[in-house]
Amino acid sequence: MEEGEKLTTKKTINGIASVVMDLQPKLVASFDPIEGEKLIKSVNLMVHAMQLLEIPLLVTEQAPEKLGHTLPQVFDGLPHPLFFQKDTFSAFGSDSFCQWVEEHEIEQLLLSGVETSICIYLTALDAMSRNLGVTILSDCVASRRSEDGTDAIRELRDAGVHILGVETVLYSIMSSSSHPKFREISKLVRVR
Repeated sequence: MEEGEKLTTKKTINGIASVVMDLQPKLVASFDPIEGEKLIKSVNLMVHAMQLLEIPLLVTEQAPEKLGHTLPQVFDGLPHPLFFQKDTFSAFGSDSFCQWVEEHEIEQLLLSGVETSICIYLTALDAMSRNLGVTILSDCVASRRSEDGTDAIRELRDAGVHILGVETVLYSIMSSSSHPKFREISKLVRVR
């Protein structure tokens, strides 16, 4: 920043951002088809809810030139979120991701996507090292080998990461049935 330039911030609602990690064709194809479909459905619910709640949605793509771009059904007709390409396993290896998080004064990340045991795990640890709160949306993450995902979740929980289902997180954000988006979110959750 040049001397005399004013630092401007664009703080988000409650300092929260949601991150969808690496839901790309070649990665998702390595999962059991039924599990992959469940994952996409849960992430799609979360994406719709984040839009309703006006919570920023950040999407990472691991080497998209090799693994393809994020599956379009993740967004299902919604306006596209912010994309960040990376070649590191942690999202924090992307300078543009780090810059966006800092400029928008993000305090809490909601993590979803793949793989729990690699990119989710390393991103969560890096976020915590930057004093950010982390919640992993347990029904919105997966690993090719479920035991690897289970081990990573256990380690992250022990490190202080919150592990909660998307429904629990959505109702926690709203905190009351008087929230202006309560009916719309409830409808999304019921048809799940």
